Amino acid sequence: MAVVEHEPRSAPRPAVLPRPQAAARPQVVTRAETAECTCPDACERDHERD
Repeated sequence: MAVVEHEPRSAPRPAVLPRPQAAARPQVVTRAETAECTCPDACERDHERD
């Protein structure tokens, strides 16, 4: 009859708990984003993307 060796039992791993979802933060709109453009006529800025 053969002798079967077993590996030593390891310590149980702690359960992984899901992280709570972070509370949704309100979107902040600055005054600069809502201000009307006061640039001169030859303005080269892309105000739609700024």
